[in-house]
Amino acid sequence: MEEVLLVIIIVMLSGINYQLHTLNRGETYMAATMDDVLASVTAQETIDDSIIAALVVIKARLDAALATGDPVKMQQAIDELATEQQKIVDAVKANTPAVG
Repeated sequence: MEEVLLVIIIVMLSGINYQLHTLNRGETYMAATMDDVLASVTAQETIDDSIIAALVVIKARLDAALATGDPVKMQQAIDELATEQQKIVDAVKANTPAVG
């Protein structure tokens, strides 16, 4: 009788051990996933900051060109703005997964 109880206890402990291992593995996966999300948010903030900085510089150049009244400088600023805008559009398209 004691041997049967011992076997039952061992089987139950084995089951508990398996469940703890499964929980631990899930916790490790969740931690890695959260780290990935945080890294992605940080990367996105960096990208956003870069885009904003580029637009601020371009706006300043456009304002300076407009202030001079020089049509050549204005056109250069407009062309630069169009180029930067296209770079941003291309980067967004390249990094946006297709829907559907």
